[in-house]
Amino acid sequence: MMGPRMLDTVLGAALAIVSVRILWPDWQYKRLPGLISEALSKNTAYFKAILKEYRLSEEDDLDYRIARRQAHQADNALAMAWQDMQVEPKRQQRFRQQAFRLTYLNHALLSYLSALGAHRDIQQFINPEMEQFAVKIEEALVEASQWLGGDLKVKPTCRVSPILEHLNKRLSELDEGTNRQQLILLYNIAEVTDQLLDASVGISH
Repeated sequence: MMGPRMLDTVLGAALAIVSVRILWPDWQYKRLPGLISEALSKNTAYFKAILKEYRLSEEDDLDYRIARRQAHQADNALAMAWQDMQVEPKRQQRFRQQAFRLTYLNHALLSYLSALGAHRDIQQFINPEMEQFAVKIEEALVEASQWLGGDLKVKPTCRVSPILEHLNKRLSELDEGTNRQQLILLYNIAEVTDQLLDASVGISH
């Protein structure tokens, strides 16, 4: 009994290796554009859910919790793809450095969003000035997500860069305090979004 079973196991393993490595390989670099597009899309939905919480202050935060979970799942999928890339053949490890940078930047963006969401139970945490910047960043995230998904042909840096310039100017005018810390958080979200767009060049288009 042992001989035939071992033979079947070896043959099955050989067929699996041939199928994965030669016939239908699923190399991670091929999945990377879709993964980063999905990650940024879920982060955009998470940011929208956070702003909704600030604006409406609803007791039922189900939409927020769903958006947060999906953003973390997309971030984890991107990180797992980068880890799996490390054990693939060297010649198939395309975009390896970009994959690491994209994974790092997406996790940073998710961390900043989580920090913003952590204060959603504080009334008037987002003042009118911060709300205006938040709306512009939301629009920038939507366009960035669309560009990575292939819906836009031109990289929307033109929308992100002015936001960073306005925030940087406003920060230089403020002294240390709550308002400045709030704007720094928004600045970080916008800056990481801009860096994600730059790091995605050559992968998504």
